[in-house]
Amino acid sequence: MGKWRGRICTIRPRGPEAAVVEQKEQRKENIVNLPRDQRLELEESWRSKLQAASVRFHAATERYRRMLEEHSDELAMMPASTDAVVRALQEESEARVEYGRILRMFTDLTMYDKFPEGESAAASGRR
Repeated sequence: MGKWRGRICTIRPRGPEAAVVEQKEQRKENIVNLPRDQRLELEESWRSKLQAASVRFHAATERYRRMLEEHSDELAMMPASTDAVVRALQEESEARVEYGRILRMFTDLTMYDKFPEGESAAASGRR
């Protein structure tokens, strides 16, 4: 039921909760026990995704700033210009959120040995 670690006993839950705890422990163990070359390959894959998200975010930010400059005089008078600027702002916001999501996953992988969501040891071994 419990497992002694030093002087601390960890108590494992029973029932459905046990399956969730077991799954989390397996994911944690899998990343730590991954062979070095697979680990590096997984990190490089996520580094590439992070770089691509960064490029998209910076491009969307630049488009939004350019739209603001181009339409600054028209914004008060022409609603169509406002729509274009709002769309550019939405694209920039979506790109920022995606970049943040991928950055968190990459950080979890490289700093905390956690698989990114949707990633598994089996999937990373097939790459």
